[in-house]
Amino acid sequence: MIKARIFQISDLHLKCDQNSVYHGSNPWSRLKLILKSIPFEPHDVLLITGDIAEDPYFDVYQACKTLLQQYCNQIYAIAGNHDDVEVMQQVFDYVPSEAPVYLKFNYFCLLLCNSKVNKKVHGDLSVSSYQMLESLQHLNESSLPHVIAMHHPAWDCSSEWMNDIQLKQKDEFIKIAKQFKMPTNIVSGHVHQYVDVSITNSVRLLSTPSTAIGFTADRNNSKDDRVGYVAHYVMSSLSKLSLQSSVVYIDVQ
Repeated sequence: MIKARIFQISDLHLKCDQNSVYHGSNPWSRLKLILKSIPFEPHDVLLITGDIAEDPYFDVYQACKTLLQQYCNQIYAIAGNHDDVEVMQQVFDYVPSEAPVYLKFNYFCLLLCNSKVNKKVHGDLSVSSYQMLESLQHLNESSLPHVIAMHHPAWDCSSEWMNDIQLKQKDEFIKIAKQFKMPTNIVSGHVHQYVDVSITNSVRLLSTPSTAIGFTADRNNSKDDRVGYVAHYVMSSLSKLSLQSSVVYIDVQ
């Protein structure tokens, strides 16, 4: 039985001019196409894992929020390397900066971390973020499932140039994450492609396709005509909660 649903989108790269293009396509039009395809229900959560704006201005974030609210009431966002954290905080609730944001729902917990490093493409986490992550190591298998969000992934993908601009301390991060006993999905954006890696029986690392432009999972990092989102489900079976996830691609060729 599905107890909760979290829909993850990422790397929207929205511009001030809603008729302008980004890498040959209109990011606003593609975002609307994605939103129309997501089967939202009243209690669903929409999670945006960074790079909302290519032009990181108040009007862009406000227009984005107004659009998203037509589909979902519970919206949570973190910054990507293209975003402006302070401007985002004027528009969206619970946007993390130095300190992470920890939210507890009925059937899962959501940890929002800011991995943006000013004027850099790679990411890093604050000391307080690592302290929060370490504090989760005491939770047991019967604890609520956790979704941990940050823009920069801490794992390798098939695109070599993206591997150079990931989370800076990724080995330290993975070492901590391997100690988690509760069901955990660690989710990111940044790489514009779907990656799903299990590092333990209870911990998965996932990145979602961009809503604006996809990249193929190969060494050439070619343009992909598929954009999409990832759906995370909190499942209940025999009084035990678990996490399941799946990617949904949309062909925009």
